[in-house]
Parts: sequence; structure tokens; C-alpha cells
Amino acid sequence: MKTLDVLFVGKETFEQMYKISCCSHISEGKSIPGTIFHLNKEYIITGFIGDGHNGFHTFFGCEVVDLSIYDRPLKPLSYGIHGAEVDAGSRERGYTGLLIRFGPRALVCLDQVDFKASHELKQLTLF
Repeated sequence: MKTLDVLFVGKETFEQMYKISCCSHISEGKSIPGTIFHLNKEYIITGFIGDGHNGFHTFFGCEVVDLSIYDRPLKPLSYGIHGAEVDAGSRERGYTGLLIRFGPRALVCLDQVDFKASHELKQLTLF
């Protein structure tokens, strides 16, 4: 299994990630609420961990690209078909290759990452 990359983002971006978490949207087939850009790549937020007292300490995400420029061999599939192939053992568990919607855009999930806050980073922009 591939080791996940850990990306450090400024505190402001980290605090915005909760608002665009999209795990339930994906499983319900709904358009996701948003994406973030970090180091010229676009990501969705798929989950998070917090302790209830000190807020969140990790967000989970995936890099995404528009379906029109997706060039990997794994066929993009919608949530239901993706899940059926995982259950059948013909596809790895996770978000890689999952086809999702963000408004009118069709996005494909690529590599999964973890986000952590870096309190030393100055946030210049969300985009």
C-alpha cells in the first residue's frame, strides 16, 4: 500500500477545510461543496480527525483533475459502480479513480493525501 503524502497548509486554509468536507456528498451522489488549491493542485476534503477539545488536527483529501484531462489507465467510475468493483475485488478500496461532480464539472480523484496545519505558514490565498 502506498504511503500517503502529508501536506502542510496555512491555518486559514486548514480552518476552511471542514466547510468543504464532501464524504457524505459523494456517497449520496450529490455535487461536492467545494475544492481547495494548494501548490497548484486541486483537492477535495474527504474526512477529518479531531479530539473534540482542540479542534481538528488532520484532514484527509484527494487530488482531483477534470475528467477532460484525466490521463491515467484506471477508468473513472461513479460511486456505486466504483464500490461494486471494490466489493468484487477488481478495484482497490479508496477514492482513486472515483468520478465526482462539482457543479457542472466532472472531476476524477487521484492520489489521497493528509493535510496538517502549519502555524508558521502565512496564508496568501485560498486559490
